[in-house]
Amino acid sequence: MRKVAFFVAFLLCFSSFLTVYAEGETKPLYDSGISFTAEAIYMEHLNTGTVVMEKNADQRMYPVAMVKIMTVMLVLENVTNLDEMVTAEYSDFNGMDPYGTTAGIKAGETMSVRDLLYCAVVASANEACNILARHVAGSVDAFVRMMNDRARELGCTGTNFTNTHGLHDENNYSTARDLALICKAALNQPVFVEMSKLTRYTLPATNMSEERLLVTSNYIIDPTRSQYYYQYAQGLRSGYTSAAGCCVASYATKDNTSYLCVMLGSPRGEDKVNNAMLDAKKAFTWAFNSLSMQPLFETTTKRAEVAVELAWGRDYVSLAPEATVEALLPEEYDPSLFTEEITTVESTEAPVRKGEVLGTMRVTYTDPTTGATRVMGEVNLIAQDDIERSQALYILSRVESFVKSIWFRIIAAALIVVFILYLILVFVVNKKRNRRANAYKRGVTVKRRGRGRGRRFR
Repeated sequence: MRKVAFFVAFLLCFSSFLTVYAEGETKPLYDSGISFTAEAIYMEHLNTGTVVMEKNADQRMYPVAMVKIMTVMLVLENVTNLDEMVTAEYSDFNGMDPYGTTAGIKAGETMSVRDLLYCAVVASANEACNILARHVAGSVDAFVRMMNDRARELGCTGTNFTNTHGLHDENNYSTARDLALICKAALNQPVFVEMSKLTRYTLPATNMSEERLLVTSNYIIDPTRSQYYYQYAQGLRSGYTSAAGCCVASYATKDNTSYLCVMLGSPRGEDKVNNAMLDAKKAFTWAFNSLSMQPLFETTTKRAEVAVELAWGRDYVSLAPEATVEALLPEEYDPSLFTEEITTVESTEAPVRKGEVLGTMRVTYTDPTTGATRVMGEVNLIAQDDIERSQALYILSRVESFVKSIWFRIIAAALIVVFILYLILVFVVNKKRNRRANAYKRGVTVKRRGRGRGRRFR
């Protein structure tokens, strides 16, 4: 195989949020130019899996209430009847923070799994998570083991859960990247998706309580919280502790395009301002306004040539991309730092048909700041023409191929051996004949001589 690499120039410019770069220095492809307060950031374009923003994404952080995303997902994966009734026990309230979020559930109170899920998702109720965990696994500890097992299954490498709700524990940690993996898995659960979009839910009356209204603390989806509200945000979870700071995991959808954003460790502002939600709002706004799917190259442009054998008057065929490959790119970009890595067959034999796959092209991007390389797209390279085979050249090539083959050598060697054996046989036969002939001649001579002497003695 042979590889041909093409390098092209790259420069991005935005009319706003610009960062000053030294002359000749190249700006990263997804540089928003925005200053964020979060200590750890991970943002992904869900349609393509393209990571458009990350900062300390693998650093261990306290995940606070985003732990509930894993809890709810596991319940939905293990409970088929959400109308099962569950009664809260005193043990479910062990370790609860009196200042933590709650739905006001009491020991002895009975409600359905579905309503407990609403408590956990909408109101971020800590006690609801423990009640659900015990119901699914028999104990909270057993459920926490399930949480860690599921995290490993999802590919999380920096996560360890010690509880179901996210209240502070030194050994309860995760990373922005791991939480994104958990969020993406949870988004495959339709019940969770619908619940996480709600800002209000009226909990039916129970054996120990009248109806109560659950109100979301995830202000980025709540229109009444104009400071944080982002109209395209859909759900997931937010949280805060003094040790962890402000945190949020949210996703937003606009025009069939979706982004997932995780912000961890933002300091609380004056008047308890949640800076993580403000960060997420800014990140979403930048992504939707500045990025779009754009073609990386034209399909009609020749990218390589492949030698063609057994064709009369033509010894190569041109290759071009089979289809257009799109990538998530800034609205205005000049494709430097993109590398086209082309791999083709060394040669091919005629006939060649137009559209025949004879190679591949991979387009990669190298971040000028981190040096990290990512694949932006890959496509087959196909022949651009029909090339017919020359029968005369084909026959000659088959003869040549046969002459060079091991079978020809075996047959030729066998014929040579047979010929040599034949010569030996002829030689031996001739030698025997000569001996007989000589013996015969000697015998005749003796007889003749003997007859002559007999006459003399008579």
